Amino acid sequence: MNLNALTDEGIETILKAVNQNQTLTYVSLQNCGEMNINISNYKRIQQMESEKDITILHGGLGGVQRYTPQTSVLKVLSKFLKEHKIDLEGALRQQDKDHSGSLQHEEVKLAFKEAGLRLTNRQIDTLVEEIDVTHSGSIKWEDILTGQVLTEYNKRKTSNAYKIAEVDQDTLFNNMKRRQLTVI
Repeated sequence: MNLNALTDEGIETILKAVNQNQTLTYVSLQNCGEMNINISNYKRIQQMESEKDITILHGGLGGVQRYTPQTSVLKVLSKFLKEHKIDLEGALRQQDKDHSGSLQHEEVKLAFKEAGLRLTNRQIDTLVEEIDVTHSGSIKWEDILTGQVLTEYNKRKTSNAYKIAEVDQDTLFNNMKRRQLTVI
């Protein structure tokens, strides 16, 4: 699919296949060109996400409701933290060879991959850029584990359309106003 834009029918077909697969946890259509989805498919995505343990990242409905690559990867990170925090902590500690508590971008990327975060290289680059709140080139890895990087992202974004995480990480997905779709 990659750079080929899909029609509404194409998206609907993919969603039917995703709905029948019981093992998928992430689906991303972000690399399928500049694609928006129609309201019917958007509602189907919301329903699937609420009924199944799946995250579907997509281009949104368009206009002010359009999602960005940043919101998509931060959503995936939030879910990954809930499910793989111990693995991620081990990988981050392993990369912190000088025990400073901070990691350079490349070290964070390696830690994410070692912990099993399944994103494309471009998505991981986007994620690391967004969680470096000081834009210094280094990130306190404890801030990743506590979800502080997600909270700081929210503080930088004033629109509810870009809100990814609440301070209370346990209610993150309940407080999200919009959902997304990504096929990996």
